[in-house]
Amino acid sequence: MKWNDLDLEIPLSDSQVGSIRPTIEKFLRESRHHFCEPKIENSFLRINSSDLINLLDRAECLNEFDYFRFRSLAVKAISKIGRRKRDPLIVQHYRRCEEIVRNLKSQE
Repeated sequence: MKWNDLDLEIPLSDSQVGSIRPTIEKFLRESRHHFCEPKIENSFLRINSSDLINLLDRAECLNEFDYFRFRSLAVKAISKIGRRKRDPLIVQHYRRCEEIVRNLKSQE
């Protein structure tokens, strides 16, 4: 794994695709430091796992249901990729990302 890879692929519903685009724009505009530019390809969000938390912090456009579903799918994607890794440092990275996303509070 390179730290500047789009290592996560998170499936998106049609409503999430429409809502996540402004979130990505806001993320890129407000985040001075990010590993790579997230992309939407074929209803999948491709994003660097280290950038995911900052993107979720700016996800105001998603309704409560889409936000909850997105977080759930993100946790599954992080867990899946983390199980395939052997390097303890990389495994720890994915476990920490998963823990952070699991513990995020819903938007208010």
